[in-house]
Amino acid sequence: MDPQQTRREELQVMPLEDLRAMVPQKLDSYELTGPQDLTVSILQALFEFAPNEVGQRNIAVGILASTTDDGLFQLAERYRIGLLLSMRAAGGRTPPVSRQSANVDEVPTSSILPPTSCDRRTMRELVLMRENYRCVVTGRCDLDSLLVEKTIMRQGEDATVVAAAHILPFTLIPRSNDPLSLQRSDMVWRTIAAFSGISPDELSGDKINRAENGVSLDPAMHMVFRDLSLCFGSTSD
Repeated sequence: MDPQQTRREELQVMPLEDLRAMVPQKLDSYELTGPQDLTVSILQALFEFAPNEVGQRNIAVGILASTTDDGLFQLAERYRIGLLLSMRAAGGRTPPVSRQSANVDEVPTSSILPPTSCDRRTMRELVLMRENYRCVVTGRCDLDSLLVEKTIMRQGEDATVVAAAHILPFTLIPRSNDPLSLQRSDMVWRTIAAFSGISPDELSGDKINRAENGVSLDPAMHMVFRDLSLCFGSTSD
């Protein structure tokens, strides 16, 4: 058996606390190739901000199973291209991704996400209702909902058109059965699944529009969010 695969299997069954202690040591041993080398910064951020323990374990295993500095560099590149650049480009076209750079071997997918027809109107209504028809960041009231009296504006509040922004973007779903489009989508979603711990099957087809994948944002906050300059943390509520 491949020694790296053996190592990965060993790491998969280790307690997460042990992995958390080992990751900083592994990254500290990496030798930067120059001031533009963001390998350690990318992997540290991914490990720290993975949204759940499944995602954090996937990131840790990928880091600790890499036997060389080049292996760590390639891992960071997979996430940079397959996750960060793809999410940032969600308002337009997903950037071209090669199989070598985007394939995250440790996260299998049962199927390529099928093309979707959207029901974003229903999603928006559910997300706005959940958030009392307001932006979760600024508290600005949704103008459309105000006009049809679904909510009332309190003293000192401002109104605007509030969007139901996709957390995992709708535009990452393939819009045709073109083999290249489906292949690219599969590669990107493998990377997203590794980081998020969410199976692509949970967001296939119209399920990309489920309310759990949406957050209510006013236009300014939506732009900041799409630019990956805004993130949210978990709360006790």
